[in-house]
Amino acid sequence: MGDDGNNLHERIGAQLKKMRRAQKLTQNEVGERLGISGSAVSLIEKGSSHASLDRLEEFARIVGGNLVTLVGDPQDVRAMLVATLAEHIHAFDEMQVDTLQATIQLWVSRLSAGEKQKRA
Repeated sequence: MGDDGNNLHERIGAQLKKMRRAQKLTQNEVGERLGISGSAVSLIEKGSSHASLDRLEEFARIVGGNLVTLVGDPQDVRAMLVATLAEHIHAFDEMQVDTLQATIQLWVSRLSAGEKQKRA
């Protein structure tokens, strides 16, 4: 991944802020759409709050992008996905393996779609 996790979150936050400003949206407006406060948006933009991949994807969509345009490097998106899954894998039991596999497939398809959009 090149950068440690904190630097990646700071880079993502800076890119989100840049994209939000380009869309002329306030932190409060983005927060309303995400169902969080404007101050929570500020923490994400500073890299102080590590938002879920779903929340980052929604934030990126609101400001006109996707995970790949947000992060810039598909390898970093993959690394984020792996780290997120690793954090939560202990919560899965044998009955939930199918859910885990479906989640992985969903994120791989989203990543692939984002890579195709970036190339277009």
